[in-house]
Amino acid sequence: MSTETPAELIAAFAHIPMLARVPAGQLAIRPLPGLTNRNYKITTSGGTYVLRLPGTGTENYIDREAEAHDAALAAGAGLTPEILYADPATGLMLTRFVDGAETLTASAMHDPSTLRDAAQILRRLHDSGLKFRREMRVFDKIDSYLQKSPRATAQFGEVRRAAEKLRNLVDDPERRLVPCHIDPTPHNFIRGRGPDGVSRLYLIDWEYAEMSEPAYDLAGLSIEAEFSDAEDLALLAAYGEGVKGATPDRFAAYKASLYLMAGSWAAMAIELGNRTPHLEAMAERRREQAMAILV
Repeated sequence: MSTETPAELIAAFAHIPMLARVPAGQLAIRPLPGLTNRNYKITTSGGTYVLRLPGTGTENYIDREAEAHDAALAAGAGLTPEILYADPATGLMLTRFVDGAETLTASAMHDPSTLRDAAQILRRLHDSGLKFRREMRVFDKIDSYLQKSPRATAQFGEVRRAAEKLRNLVDDPERRLVPCHIDPTPHNFIRGRGPDGVSRLYLIDWEYAEMSEPAYDLAGLSIEAEFSDAEDLALLAAYGEGVKGATPDRFAAYKASLYLMAGSWAAMAIELGNRTPHLEAMAERRREQAMAILV
């Protein structure tokens, strides 16, 4: 282990039994990308893992107990890699590293077969019958971000008022709730070999998971992968028919609402101390996209 390893990492190892008993010199550590948290690939003689340390300020808006519960359910359903350690009190999480893991990118999602695979794993999740701890109410979530951040309120106040007309549609009490990932950005999809050696797609990072409508995850993926109108139609076709809550009208309403949500989150995260370089540009871009539809 490099002598430059931060003290916080060393402290984290001490809390995780399967790492605490490995001599420091036998740990190989490599940073992995992440928007909210700090992630590391940890290699030992006994196996390879991914260590997640919570990002700055995330204790203000992420329920780590719910995350641990929901991620464990997803792992049991084969939707995410095996979880080996999770501590809701600290936000530490250790998962099994997937052999041959490839983190997808927005450009990769434009490949028709990859788009289809992403749609199908979302359909598997939505049809799984899992019961996540929380229920997503889009406008309550947006307002919670704005309440935590004067910066976000100033930047998004106008578009938030214009978006009120969508509240009864996306937060309809009669909507069909299913387990949703809530953050299906391309880098939360990884392709690798499962325990049986077969290549498959996994979803990672369940900290925002809640019960919501299928259209939420589909619209979220479309936004983050920057799909064209034709690709949106392909996404809905690959997902499949017969699912209330995944119709084109609800998809469009969620897409408009999620531009506002993503931008509000980014502005709040900046104010709470997240220094990820492109968050500023992300907040402004999402504001402009929401304005173009809603105002």
